[in-house]
Amino acid sequence: SRSADCKACPQGFWCSAGIAIPCGPGTWSNATNATNMGACQACPAHATSPQGAASLSQCVCEAGHYNQLSAATGVSCTPCKAGSACPDTPGVTLQTLPLAHGYYRTSSSSDDLLIRGCIAN
Repeated sequence: SRSADCKACPQGFWCSAGIAIPCGPGTWSNATNATNMGACQACPAHATSPQGAASLSQCVCEAGHYNQLSAATGVSCTPCKAGSACPDTPGVTLQTLPLAHGYYRTSSSSDDLLIRGCIAN
């Protein structure tokens, strides 16, 4: 039986010889008791994560990209397009996508960025 001092290898880590080794940046693992780094899965293309990420939801799009899916759906990173004002920091989502001056969209779930027109009198 397991000693009272033994602990399960936590999610976001893999363990070897009793040492917990975190999954590296850009990877994640929801497995417990993983015994090799193969348990750490890569974040989707153009996404990154902190070291020791325990779920896909900790993967966020790199700077210059935004997640076109909702957090409940997953991660799919798309390059920022004309009309957006993506910051130089990761983690932008469709809902938080900042717009360039003069652009608008019909809702925070739309990636159809429209140019504001002037109305002549």
